[in-house]
Amino acid sequence: EPYRRQRQMCIRDSSFTVRSGLLSSSVSRELKEAGFIKDADKFDHYLEKSGLAKKLIAGDYIIPVGASQEEVARIITGGK
Repeated sequence: EPYRRQRQMCIRDSSFTVRSGLLSSSVSRELKEAGFIKDADKFDHYLEKSGLAKKLIAGDYIIPVGASQEEVARIITGGK
């Protein structure tokens, strides 16, 4: 049962690309448009406040559906 539940979650994971040279506000807007976060301004403020806005790493990422803003931020800044 736990394996099955985990497998279903993995199927729902989605990819997201952080494009090179984008400001955190643009990345936040794209994350919202893709459905990963609910509020782009709130997420961008979180990135700024936590010092992560300048640590975004361009590349392709797999983001679990339902990930918290903290998890999304950790993923796109290379924190794994």
